[in-house]
This record gives sequence, C-alpha cells and structure tokens, in this order.
Amino acid sequence: MSNLMIVTLDEAKLYLRIDNDMEDDFIKGLIITAEEHIKNVTRSSLKVHDRTYVVDNPDSVVEIPDKDIVQLDEVKAFDSNGIGFKTKAFRDGNVITHTTPGVPQMEIKYKVYDEYVPEPLRQAALLLIAHLYENRGIITDTNATQIPFTFQALVAPYRKGFF
Repeated sequence: MSNLMIVTLDEAKLYLRIDNDMEDDFIKGLIITAEEHIKNVTRSSLKVHDRTYVVDNPDSVVEIPDKDIVQLDEVKAFDSNGIGFKTKAFRDGNVITHTTPGVPQMEIKYKVYDEYVPEPLRQAALLLIAHLYENRGIITDTNATQIPFTFQALVAPYRKGFF
C-alpha cells in the first residue's frame, strides 16, 4: 500500500471542519479506508508511479505537463558543468516554483496516479470520510446509517465491469 492518498489529511480536515491535530491518526485511517472502498467499488488500482520532467533553461516557475501530480519528490538543478544539486521548490498543482533561477537545466521528479483520478472520485472520498467520521460508534439496528446516495452517484460512472 502506498502512503500517498487520494485526499490529503489537510483536505479531509478542512472538509470535516476540524482545526486541531487530536484525531489526525484516526482521520488518516478514514482516508485509507475511503480510498480502498473506492478502489473496490470502481475496480481501479489508483496506483502511483514516478515521473521525471527535464527542462532546459528553466524560469523560476516551471509548469509540468502532467496535471495530476500527487507528490513532488525532488527538484535538481544542473550547473553549466552538468553537476546536479538539489534545490528548494514549492508546488501548486502542476506549477513548480524553485529557488535557483538561471541554471541551464533542471530535473523534476514527482509522482502521478497510474490512472487519472477524476474530481468526482475525490469528492466521493470526502463524502465517505465524513460519513465514517460522523458514524463511528457501534452500529446497532436502531442507529445504522447507509452510505449516502451521493457517494454511489459519484462513483457509479467510474465502475469497471459488471457487478
């Protein structure tokens, strides 16, 4: 199992309107559970893989062609002698801002999902996380609640095969 998630801890906490760290481990578990459930329902792997993007004479802001970057791993700049060194960089979506302008070449290593993760699946994950968070008590006949219909509606178009 990968440590990269379809939804980040910060995104889940924002959705749940939680502003403290007391339940971070619990929420991480809910994120993993939601992701695994979506994988099972859609019959999709949601696996990540490594990519490298090399750009010559980069500006201080570089746009990577991949739109679905999950994680920025390393940004390495190369001087005029071809010697590489790590540089600080910040990611906003697929735009990378780095701190070493004027280098002749840059190599950016990052992770993307094998398959594009559509926004409806991310929203479905948030809905399921909220449902699990709000219904975490012992379930009996009198307090059982079903997964919201909205979750099913968001996930249904992405199912592979027949059930």
